[in-house]
Amino acid sequence: MSEKITRAELSKLLKYDELDWKEKNEIALILGNVHDAREIKKIEGYILKLAQEKNLVIRTNLIKSIRELLNNNIINEKIFILLYYMANSSCDIVSKFAKEYIHSINTKILSMYVAQLSKKLYSSNPYEMMYALISIGLISTITPKYVENILPEIVYISTHHENKMVQGIALGILNEFNMLGKEYMLEFFSLILNIYIYI
Repeated sequence: MSEKITRAELSKLLKYDELDWKEKNEIALILGNVHDAREIKKIEGYILKLAQEKNLVIRTNLIKSIRELLNNNIINEKIFILLYYMANSSCDIVSKFAKEYIHSINTKILSMYVAQLSKKLYSSNPYEMMYALISIGLISTITPKYVENILPEIVYISTHHENKMVQGIALGILNEFNMLGKEYMLEFFSLILNIYIYI
């Protein structure tokens, strides 16, 4: 599929709420054919919406497209984290599919994104900090060894941060979401990412 056709198809996302599941699925499929990181940046918010769709086919095709974007180095941190978001899904098929792909990712890529997120733990922007914390939490549920070096920072945040919500998220990570519940954290992540994408 040519880039021109892909861009024309992606323009449908501007009327996202008017699309039926077949049109959304078609877009989820062609996302992997985008060869311009700037195009992906423009539609981050819509990609998040696709990841939140209840339709199993849409989400599994989105995972395939994110894999293609990652293989072609067109992905960014926020889209990468959506793999972990879907890997924590209550839908076994979506979760298994996302986990299988995550475990096939080059370890250097995983380490790079974790390092980027760890720097955001010192952000003065509370939304950026909460986004980084929850993202690290999602990563810890699937590939915990990559966040071991960040645990001291998370412990410190859980006891010393002035923002009680930030403290609560840090505690949730340390308790493996047992207190807060994974579903709650996924919903909260969606809310924070929706805000953070447009900052």
